[in-house]
Amino acid sequence: MSASKDTKTDPAHLRWNRLKAYLSARLSAYFTPESALGFYLLIGFGVLLLGSLLFGEIASDVTANEAIVRFDLAVTAALHANTNPTLIQMMLVASLAGSQVIIVAAVALGLFFIWHRNGRDLILLTVTVGGEELINLIFKSVFNRPRPIFSDPVALANGFSFPSGHAMASMVFYGLIAYFLMRRSKSILERFLIVLIGLLIVAIIGFSRIYLGLHYPSDVLGGYSAGLAWLAFTISGFGLYRGWRHHRHKRKQNQFESDQFPRP
Repeated sequence: MSASKDTKTDPAHLRWNRLKAYLSARLSAYFTPESALGFYLLIGFGVLLLGSLLFGEIASDVTANEAIVRFDLAVTAALHANTNPTLIQMMLVASLAGSQVIIVAAVALGLFFIWHRNGRDLILLTVTVGGEELINLIFKSVFNRPRPIFSDPVALANGFSFPSGHAMASMVFYGLIAYFLMRRSKSILERFLIVLIGLLIVAIIGFSRIYLGLHYPSDVLGGYSAGLAWLAFTISGFGLYRGWRHHRHKRKQNQFESDQFPRP
């Protein structure tokens, strides 16, 4: 009994209790719906800034013929010299997950949203995926980078090389799918697995494009960074719009209540 009293009156124990009470109060106030929205928007715009800076740096190095170009040539040459027929077939299948599979899955998901009358996510899907395609076409026409050239190519593709459309599309689409799934998950472990699986799919698709000799590594990295920036922009932008709509509705509701029930 005496030991228990000594523990409760111990200065270190008291400081710890005060710290716990302070953190509990701060976290409770911070993670209200309005504060949580601001927190996620801050993260989203931070990712947007990071992706934009990475893409700008990669694009600058590619156009200026910096060391990354020599790295590109060395990696693609080494991979092409050591291709394996079985791996080639596997990479061709993986590459489909960054093009045809995305188209079919996006249409199916759009129909699912229409069936469930989920207009909000339907608009987000349409703007995010459709915008990515347009942005990638614009970037390719601006940079005009030729694809890797081999005397005995294992695969062929049309169009320019930078940034990789497969890499950008996979980052955007599978990132958006991860966002939809994480929004409905309350388990930290589930969210971690969703992110991990999504990153693994995106990484395999990007590697397949390099292995098949259709892109340089910097093309894939540029596609990833541009896709990440666009994904963060659309998710954060829609979140900001929803927050504004919620705030406006709440303000109108408060105004209505004050008009109906004026204070004496």
